[in-house]
Amino acid sequence: MNFAPSSEAINLNLSGLSIYQVAHAYIKKTAAGEVNINVDGDFSFGSPTAQVGCNLDVGAYDGFIDSVRANNFKLPNALDLTITFYAYRVDFASTDIRNTYNNAEKGEGNTRLILNVGRLDPSSSEAVYSLGTAYKNADDAITVDFGMLDPENLSAGEYKIVSVDEWSEGFAESGSLSDFNINDDILNAMGIEHSFEWDGQNLILNVAVPEPAEIAAVLGLLALFAALRRLSLIHISEPTR
Repeated sequence: MNFAPSSEAINLNLSGLSIYQVAHAYIKKTAAGEVNINVDGDFSFGSPTAQVGCNLDVGAYDGFIDSVRANNFKLPNALDLTITFYAYRVDFASTDIRNTYNNAEKGEGNTRLILNVGRLDPSSSEAVYSLGTAYKNADDAITVDFGMLDPENLSAGEYKIVSVDEWSEGFAESGSLSDFNINDDILNAMGIEHSFEWDGQNLILNVAVPEPAEIAAVLGLLALFAALRRLSLIHISEPTR
C-alpha cells in the first residue's frame, strides 16, 4: 500500500483495517506531504502462522507516516513475525503483541516490535508511541531505535517515547529498562548527554544538549580519529637498493 500525496495532507479514515494471510506487508509514503491513518476499530495483521520471516512495515526510513491511530492494534500467534513502525506519532487504545505459538517441531513463536523515532517535539507532553492498554510476553523486549533522528535539532528536556496505561500486562515495574532494547548510537556519537528511565508506564528520554562548541569538538575528534585510522592502513616501505 503506497501513499503518494499530491496535496498537503491525506487522511485515511477507516472503520477497520485487517491484513490477513500476507507474509510481507508494507504501508509506505512515497512522496512529500502529510499522511495520517485513522482506524476507528481494529488494526490487525495476520501472517501465515508457521512461516518464518513474516513482517509488517508501517512507514519507511525515508518516509515516516505522520500519525497512526486505532482503537485496537492486534497481532496473531505466529512462528516468526516482525512489526516495524516508522511514524512520528502512534496512538492506540490497546495493543496486543502477545505470542503463544508453540509447535513441537518448530518451537515457540517470536514476535518483534520495532519503534523508530524520527522526530521529537519539546513542546509536546504526549508520547511518540502511545500503546494504551498493552499486552506482551514478559520476556519480550520492544526495540526503540533513534537512528533516524536528527540530533542537531534536539533541545534539552524530557521526552515521552513509549507509554502504556496502568492495566497493561507483561511490563516491568518502575526502574527497570528490561522491556526495551534501545538503540541510541546516534546520540552517543554526537556526544549528547542523555539518559532513559521507565516509571512503570512511560519510557522517558532525558536530554541535556551540549553547547555548540562541545558538539564541534566532538565532530573534530571523530574526524581526527577517522584520519588517523586511514593513515594506519597505509603501509610505507623503504625502496630497495
